[in-house]
Amino acid sequence: MDHTLIKGAEWMLSPETAEGAPRGIYGAQCLTCAEESGLVDDDTRPVGVWAIAHTRDNPTHRQFLVTTHKHWRVEPVPANHAAEPEPEPEPEPEEPAQTAPSVSAKPP
Repeated sequence: MDHTLIKGAEWMLSPETAEGAPRGIYGAQCLTCAEESGLVDDDTRPVGVWAIAHTRDNPTHRQFLVTTHKHWRVEPVPANHAAEPEPEPEPEPEEPAQTAPSVSAKPP
């Protein structure tokens, strides 16, 4: 999967490509005895070698459940302004208080 884009969608699903993120995590489990290969990053070969060795040591154990785990990430599509945080509104400037004109009373 490179990218999945649904027309009109606001989000995009893609593989995690951050440094250190594996492309896949692989493992196998024997369906006869439930013994597991252990998980391996980015390489199916050790899992396959384990399955063959397991069958060599246990000739009737010939079926395995193989699993692959992948890391995904969801990002907003570039035009998804709804996913961007709203900027804080700037406070409105206060208008200076208007003072009433002073009336001075003159003595009669």
